[in-house]
Amino acid sequence: MSLTSILKKEKGRINLKSWFQYHFPNPGLKDSPEIIVPPFNTHGSYVGEIGTAFDYLFRFNLERINKKTVISRGNWVAESGLESILLNFEISKEKYISIGYYRDRPVNRIAFKKFLETEFDQAKENHKEFIKNGKMTKDLVKSSLFLAKLDVKYRAGITDSNLDNIEPEKIDELKKLIDIVPWNDFKTEKHCFLNPSFGKGSSFVHGADADLIIDNTLIDIKSSRNFKLERGDLNQIIGYHLLSIIGGINGKKTPKIKEIGIYFARYGYLWKLPLTDYHKLKDYENFANEFMELIKDKELSLVEKKSAKRTSRPSQINPEYVIDKDDFKCPFCTSIDFSRHGKSSSGKFRYKCKGCNKNYSTEIETTASVEMMKNINFDDF
Repeated sequence: MSLTSILKKEKGRINLKSWFQYHFPNPGLKDSPEIIVPPFNTHGSYVGEIGTAFDYLFRFNLERINKKTVISRGNWVAESGLESILLNFEISKEKYISIGYYRDRPVNRIAFKKFLETEFDQAKENHKEFIKNGKMTKDLVKSSLFLAKLDVKYRAGITDSNLDNIEPEKIDELKKLIDIVPWNDFKTEKHCFLNPSFGKGSSFVHGADADLIIDNTLIDIKSSRNFKLERGDLNQIIGYHLLSIIGGINGKKTPKIKEIGIYFARYGYLWKLPLTDYHKLKDYENFANEFMELIKDKELSLVEKKSAKRTSRPSQINPEYVIDKDDFKCPFCTSIDFSRHGKSSSGKFRYKCKGCNKNYSTEIETTASVEMMKNINFDDF
């Protein structure tokens, strides 16, 4: 079990997901940028490898530009993958050993072991030189892909059959992804945490480490071609914040997270959201406690109890809400993520908010919007 498994893979977590949706509605993304670096190949393993290799290169440059503030957890994940492969090679006494998902590629055990050790040492040397001179060389990019292939062994238990083959198109794609990063957005004043964990918070879910914390902003890196704020990704990054309240950042109480963000690598776009857009910062202590209870008990439903209390009085629309045809939002949670949901009796379209799941139409009569609605035609939405 890990935080990712709990939120995205584990069955029976309906109550936890409903709790996230209730307290942290999806605000969606206001901008619609064009993709700058589309993937050369859309196969899952290709995209995954590019994403992992990009993470390595991204962290390498963060180390370089934030030398005085960077805090890293130490060894690369790839090193654990390498150790696992070498252990298998030591256990076996055969001249040839099979690698790959189907174990269909035989390699000379002694020669391949030497190759792995040499390439890993070269990767460390390339990283060291980059920190010194800042030159994003072809050799460094090749090393990032080699490290990404080693990650597969640690995370999936599979030794990549192409571990000794680095495809040229992947090198080109990674260079383009690195070139469009707005690095000024990732320079720090006080803190640059790479792959931070959350002390007893991470232990509580048997594993959780985020991508990055820049000063008071917790950031996740996404390398997929989709430019969308996915519900699962939002849950995960908020979950990291709640774990940081439980166990600190790398076991320490400071800094405090005040903002969350997602960097969409193929768009060169950093989305950020202040946590106060949802609730006061002091209220997150209570949410962290509820989060722990929901993880402990799949059957626990805190949303139903809170909903029952709230339905004791009519749901109120924000009296300051103004319908703007150029910035159409849900009047309940202001999310711009919605879908059509039939028509009203007067023939106007109705909508369903994907953030708070409430229905509304262009006939909403708030004190601030009645007169404006008379002059707006929403039929084309």
